[in-house]
Amino acid sequence: MIRVFLADDHALVRMGLRALLGTASDIEVVGEACDGRQVLQAAEAEGWPVDVLVLDLSLPRVSGMEVLARLQTLRPQLPVLVLSMYAEAQYAAHLARLGAAGYVAKDRSEEELLTALRTVAQGRTYFTRQSLAAQPEAPLAGLSARQFQVFSLVVAGQTVSEIAAELNVSVSTVSTHLGKVKQHLGVHSVAELVSYAHRMNLA
Repeated sequence: MIRVFLADDHALVRMGLRALLGTASDIEVVGEACDGRQVLQAAEAEGWPVDVLVLDLSLPRVSGMEVLARLQTLRPQLPVLVLSMYAEAQYAAHLARLGAAGYVAKDRSEEELLTALRTVAQGRTYFTRQSLAAQPEAPLAGLSARQFQVFSLVVAGQTVSEIAAELNVSVSTVSTHLGKVKQHLGVHSVAELVSYAHRMNLA
């Protein structure tokens, strides 16, 4: 039996996932969370009975991307399957570097989600070949893992101070990362950065 923990800030999405996974005889949903802090609190508990974490990136309090990064210390052996609305071709390789075992976009089929979940539960990775192949030419390919996190959080609407608090770094460190992101993408302000993200289907 594959024991699954669901992390998504939308109750209806969690309800739908729970119903879908309930149709599979080899999968059991053993818990869920609506924000990143809840996921980390659960992961810190001894004997957390989870085989796969299904993680949305757009979580409040602590973002899904930061949850993914922190789990590399808390639960390095736990397979994390990212389920998100973000463009896979732009995000997959970065998420793989952060430790994700797989990625499924929310517009994919129910069958693909089940396949991906079973794949990562077996210790393998699940990324579409096209997403990883496209990454070297993608605009975000040159960003470091931390720069990519800062980019994602800025695009999600967080301020530099909020990002610094979430990542447990100084405001000046975040500002430095943000400056390098803007330079890499050829933009001069946060507004231009957000506009760029929308044009490129990154938000």
